[in-house]
Amino acid sequence: VAATGSGAATAACADGDCTNETNALVRMGEEALGSLEAQPIIQKIANSATQNPSSRVVSMGSNGLYQKEGYTFFELPGKAWNTLWSAGTKFVEAANNQFTYNQMNQGKEFGFTINPEIGMGYFTKIEYAILSGSEKYLEIIRDGWDYYFVPK
Repeated sequence: VAATGSGAATAACADGDCTNETNALVRMGEEALGSLEAQPIIQKIANSATQNPSSRVVSMGSNGLYQKEGYTFFELPGKAWNTLWSAGTKFVEAANNQFTYNQMNQGKEFGFTINPEIGMGYFTKIEYAILSGSEKYLEIIRDGWDYYFVPK
């Protein structure tokens, strides 16, 4: 049953919304997030959430502060985000991590905007852990972060 649902959802993402994909992923359940069946759905969600994909710099960091015009950043449409978020952090992590891997594999540079009062948030810590644990990324930056954007 899940295979039929995911196949229909994968075809439906052409509208750029990906609400269908997020619903299909949630129906599969958290235990299926690492499955071969879930991977194309997660990829579609990550692709739909990628804003300004042609930018060579990816903006990450504290919620809201990282959404910078002209830079690549992760932002799902509201309904799709709400579906993932209400299902649990593992679903959000799966899409966010796929986005990070996609951008890293393209050899992009990364910038972080961190809220100085709150510090680095949960998802930013995961994103940075992915980057700092990657030999490919460490070859790109050699030392430290590429950029640090000043919060406004």
